[in-house]
Amino acid sequence: MTEADPIVERLEGQIAWYDRNSLSAQRTFKRCKVVEIIAAALIPLLTGIRFSEAVWIAGGLGVVVTAIEGVVHLNQYKQTGLPIVLPARR
Repeated sequence: MTEADPIVERLEGQIAWYDRNSLSAQRTFKRCKVVEIIAAALIPLLTGIRFSEAVWIAGGLGVVVTAIEGVVHLNQYKQTGLPIVLPARR
């Protein structure tokens, strides 16, 4: 039974590593989505306001929304956050 101890230790270490990375990916995904939702919600509001900088701010927020969505998709935070932990817990 002494041969199983290093295997179990390594497996537990890998599960802990996946748990940490999964939680980090989930937090990053949620932060990005909150910023994206707020920025997207402000765009229609700013287009209705009558001051000269509103158009530039709305355009900047559109760029922010697009950039965040691109980064989230590129790094696949949602995909790396959830499925890694679930198989390890079975």
